[in-house]
Amino acid sequence: MLFQELKLHVIRNGFELLPITFEHTNHLITLPIHHKDPFDRIIIAQAYCDNLTVISQDSNFQKYKFKIRWQPSLIPTSKILPDS
Repeated sequence: MLFQELKLHVIRNGFELLPITFEHTNHLITLPIHHKDPFDRIIIAQAYCDNLTVISQDSNFQKYKFKIRWQPSLIPTSKILPDS
């Protein structure tokens, strides 16, 4: 998807981009290292500072103290059986 298409979908769906603030980065440096992905860590800091709920399947998110909606599997799994 091209950037312009993404921007159009964001606008059409009423999404709001979250800026990364000094408050977020200040909280980020205080987080324990349960999760090493820097992008996920900034999401955690934003959620904590802005009182937001995160929806994720990442079990590392549950190790932090903020609101999270955990859905173990949003995508149904299927098994491939051998031919009889």
